[in-house]
Amino acid sequence: QMCIRDRHRELERLGKLFEWKALIYDKYAKSVINSLINVGNLRAYNVAVFLDLESKKDTLRNIAAVYLIKPCKESIDRVIEDLNGKLYDYFFINFVSVCSAALLEYFATECGRYNSQERVMQVYEHYLSYFPVTPTLFTLNLPNAYLSLYRNCEIEENMNSHLDGIAEGIFMFMRSNGYLPYVRIQRKDPLAERVVKKLAGLFESSGRFEEEKYDLSSSVRPLLILLDRSIDLHTMLHHSWKYLGLVHDVYGIRNGKVTGGLDKGKKVEYELDFLNDPFLQSHALAEYPETAGDISAEFNKWTKEYDKIVSKRPEESAGAVSKLNEALDQVPEMTERKIRLETHTNLTTSLYDHVRRRKLDHLNDTELQIMTSKTISAKVRGEIAELLRSRPVEEFSREEGKSVENGEYVRLGGMDRLRVLLIYVLCSEDVREEDVRELENVLTSSYPGISLNSLAYLKSKSLANARVREEDYGGFGRLFSSKLSTEYRRGQEWTKHSERVFINK
Repeated sequence: QMCIRDRHRELERLGKLFEWKALIYDKYAKSVINSLINVGNLRAYNVAVFLDLESKKDTLRNIAAVYLIKPCKESIDRVIEDLNGKLYDYFFINFVSVCSAALLEYFATECGRYNSQERVMQVYEHYLSYFPVTPTLFTLNLPNAYLSLYRNCEIEENMNSHLDGIAEGIFMFMRSNGYLPYVRIQRKDPLAERVVKKLAGLFESSGRFEEEKYDLSSSVRPLLILLDRSIDLHTMLHHSWKYLGLVHDVYGIRNGKVTGGLDKGKKVEYELDFLNDPFLQSHALAEYPETAGDISAEFNKWTKEYDKIVSKRPEESAGAVSKLNEALDQVPEMTERKIRLETHTNLTTSLYDHVRRRKLDHLNDTELQIMTSKTISAKVRGEIAELLRSRPVEEFSREEGKSVENGEYVRLGGMDRLRVLLIYVLCSEDVREEDVRELENVLTSSYPGISLNSLAYLKSKSLANARVREEDYGGFGRLFSSKLSTEYRRGQEWTKHSERVFINK
């Protein structure tokens, strides 16, 4: 106990001694950090140096080296290499998830072999095997998980690895937030049952069921519902009209970053700061035209506030100097606000080019009509066929002196229309094989060479089984679509009006 107390005193002393820190991370940990916070913002926590674990590093003295790494042998070996090189005086090792006893023993043995254990101040385990996308949404970041779990040729070992990743990610989220949830799954869902068993095993093996770790009162214990992704495949295929959904659909959001738009012929990378960007927080789920229109108002507001700050002069009053200092302190924050608004301005402008050429507004309307209607009339089916037959809007070529098609937009246009066809197959209760074949022929005639493997997959599972059926999900699928319809119809006329105003401007 005396040794423990001495160690804590030493750590307190070190915390006061080291005003500056170096953060060293591996590739996996970097993606975790980027999903949580802009690395540059860590300077507010006195993190002065950011280094990749694999990079060449210089020796630094009187600085705390904080390592954030995945618990694997490759990353541990790199830490041991830095320890042996005596790059820093003090090492704080942080694992993003639980480290196995074998790896911890290996780490301790290697440190002892080279007599470098004195430099290791502390070793932490964290529960960070999940990736926040927004303050209210996270992902497990398992690429091709659905494909791996549902294709018939998948090897059991690979499937089991994906299920382990799902269970571990859910466990980490619950554990880091102190939740011990009630769990409900769909009946007759073997994959969900396997995930629940693995999740229960993780909670049991953690050996941490003390009441101070979890709030076990029934009033606050969360309800965890595990649903088959197939229950709403149409949602993933749907062309969203929400600002953030449209950004992700067109450009893709990766670790809080978006690469989209062009500046002098080059693609531009933008950062989305959900924690410090009030405009993003209030407009992430707003309709795209509303977001585009509100940016102008926000810029006008910013301009008035900035002009008020820079117009202050020392001779205006007795306390003018302090007021001027206060105004100058606001300039960096105002600059950050302007950068964020410029980011949204550039994104909404570049998005408009996709909306106009790919006719994303028309696709959205058609898909909503399909998803919210139990039966599709001959008239609507004709409109779907006409949409599948349409091509992206051409652009004027100065070299050729006429309007020509853009190859990339043609490729995207074919995929857009394939998504409409898949939604029709998934959501319509009166789908007939001959109707699908007719629409398929229309699509392939307009877009020769387009791959229809996804449509063939649905056919192989049979249209009846691939479709969301009320008897399988107790009406949840239809309820899901109904709620979606209600939400979209609310203010739909206003949205179309705003869109016309935006396009005219």
